[in-house]
Amino acid sequence: GTSRAKFSWNTVASLARMAGFLSPNPPPTATVAPASDKPEFEHSQTLIGHRGQIASVKFSPCSNYLVSASSDGTIRVWRSRPSNSATGHYVTLRGHTGGISDVSWSRDSRTLVSGSNDLTVRVWLPRQSEKPVRTLRGHTAPIICVAYHPKSVAFVVSGAVDTTVRLWDAMNNHCLRVLPAHGQPVSAVDFHPDGTVLLSSGYDGLIRIWDAMTGNCLKTLMADLVGRHRFPEDTPTYYSHIGEDSDYVLDPNSPFPISHARFSVNGSYLLASTLHLRKLILWDVEGGRKVRTFEGHKCDAFSACTGFWKGWVVSPSEDGRIVFWDVNKKGKEGMVDISVDVTVIAMDFDAKEELMAVAGKDRVIKIYKQKE
Repeated sequence: GTSRAKFSWNTVASLARMAGFLSPNPPPTATVAPASDKPEFEHSQTLIGHRGQIASVKFSPCSNYLVSASSDGTIRVWRSRPSNSATGHYVTLRGHTGGISDVSWSRDSRTLVSGSNDLTVRVWLPRQSEKPVRTLRGHTAPIICVAYHPKSVAFVVSGAVDTTVRLWDAMNNHCLRVLPAHGQPVSAVDFHPDGTVLLSSGYDGLIRIWDAMTGNCLKTLMADLVGRHRFPEDTPTYYSHIGEDSDYVLDPNSPFPISHARFSVNGSYLLASTLHLRKLILWDVEGGRKVRTFEGHKCDAFSACTGFWKGWVVSPSEDGRIVFWDVNKKGKEGMVDISVDVTVIAMDFDAKEELMAVAGKDRVIKIYKQKE
């Protein structure tokens, strides 16, 4: 069941954020920080072990580990520091009975949360056990995305094909709130760095920003672009449950699906990717206005994640590239390609160690390091 959320983080900060989002006066014009450290990554490691395509990779906040989640139903934790001679496989976590779509670290790098096609969210302590320590039930369709709260090891958020977002007290196996978030499956969830608000994106073409304490929707963003879309059969695990034979046709008058969205590191911006439209959109969060649109990558079939790298906007491309855009330059002048020779579904960065991890259909994780 659900009950009114009683979160333990700073209520005053939450109300302040709400006031900012609901303010009738437009905020000052935002400035995007200039890009630095031109991306020049070279291959460092290859991690092999999964038997199914990899849907998610995440570096731990402490930079010591990388976690991967796969359609083979397992989660693998790897030692990721190049300076550590004991790199490679650390532990394999088993417990899900279906493919795993997403995984997320807690802020202290000790706990993991995962979401699966088996309709469960599971909590893990990988240094203590290979089995889940909590199982959270409530979603009625496969789970696509999960995220840990940035300031608490207790609270997590999940989004699913059932179109809802759920807030959980993961320590007590309790669903705090169910948000009727979207009209189509939820493609991504993410907490603002201060933990007071969260976002959700969906195949209905919308991004919604929510107050994490009250569950109120503070803002709705839309790409304002329409067209007919068809998801091909050769798609990730989390599409396999949408429609029949993995064929999902949106209404011809519906917006292009938002395949992924996330906050920037400082929380001032929001980056979203659109399926089929092949565009990334950068929003000023407070003002709710579009800052930039980025093109040059292929994104038709896979809900691959987007990211930021030291002022660069980043997205995988289905033709075997990772594409970086300088946020202050337009056109090809501000675009850098890195060839990875695989259709990338999962990607993450470790800014501290200057690492990039990519993975996808070939079941292999490749780690790249920024050249010195």
